[in-house]
This record gives sequence, C-alpha cells and structure tokens, in this order.
Amino acid sequence: MKINFTLFLILMISFSSCTKKLSLQEELNCSTLSLFSNTFERKDIHKNFKIDIPKTWKYQLYYDDYQSSIFMADTIKELTASFILDVAWKNGGLELNDSFEKSLLDTSSYSIVKSNLEQFKDLPCYWNVSKGIKENFTYHIFNLFIKTSEGDYLEFKTEIYGDDLVDERLCEALKIINSVEIIK
Repeated sequence: MKINFTLFLILMISFSSCTKKLSLQEELNCSTLSLFSNTFERKDIHKNFKIDIPKTWKYQLYYDDYQSSIFMADTIKELTASFILDVAWKNGGLELNDSFEKSLLDTSSYSIVKSNLEQFKDLPCYWNVSKGIKENFTYHIFNLFIKTSEGDYLEFKTEIYGDDLVDERLCEALKIINSVEIIK
C-alpha cells in the first residue's frame, strides 16, 4: 500500500509540473516531431528573455529604448522549406481580450484562419494563424502575444512561405518558442 501511494504521489507531481501546450500545438499534434538538437542559448540585449536557437541558424539582434528582439532563420534551407522567427520583448500595455483580437482583424491584410486567447507558461496569451499572398508565395503567419507584466509583453512572429509542410514547420517554430525563458 505504501508503494502504491508513493507511486501515485510521484505521478501527480510529474503531471502537475508539466506545462500545458498551446491549443494549436495540441491540434497539430506537434509532439510527434523530433526536437531540435545542437542548439545554443541566446539572450536578448536587454536580458529580458533567453531562447534556444539551432546552431546552424543565422540570427540578428535588435534593440532600442522600447524593445529588444532576436530575429532568426534557417538559411541553409530554401525559404519555402523553412520559416523565419522574430521574438521581441516590448514595453507597453497589452490587454488580451476580444477588442484586441478585433483590432488585429481590422488592421491585417491577411485572413485569420485560427486564433485563441489562453495561457502560455501560466501567462495570458493570444495567438493567431493567418494566411495570404506575399511576394507571389502563399504566406502563413503565426503571431503569439504573451503578457509578461502590466507594462511588458513578448511578441513572436513566425513567417512561413509556400504551402508545403506548413503544419510541420509551424510545429518546429512552436518547439523553439517553447524554449523561451523569461529572465525578468
């Protein structure tokens, strides 16, 4: 009986410490894809967050008084076989609600295919996937906004060109996004 209780306790701790996946990640069944290996950790210039980047990828840092970002891409692959990811820490208030989503819908030149308000690593977030045409390619964008405090938020933008393996590339982007760690 004591062994069963100990096993039960270990299982409960294990399950409660797991971070819930975004509903999009669940929908795409992203857990079936392999994780990136051979990565390195990179911090933004203002030291607000860190993220794991595959070592073969190119990246650029940007900052000003109101934001700092890491822009990255796999430049070894063709544009229609990879994706571009921009992660930015931004200063400013962000209210994640229906009016926020409506303002994005009103200003976007692409049609939003999927969206949701939910939690990411116990923080409120909003994400959407939109689709359109850019530079004669079918173009998919995944945007993720995470409110980190009253005056700051993280914004992720993933750009996917072409129609081949869109879900798989989106899952790869989500795996990199999941590696983000807030430092502040």
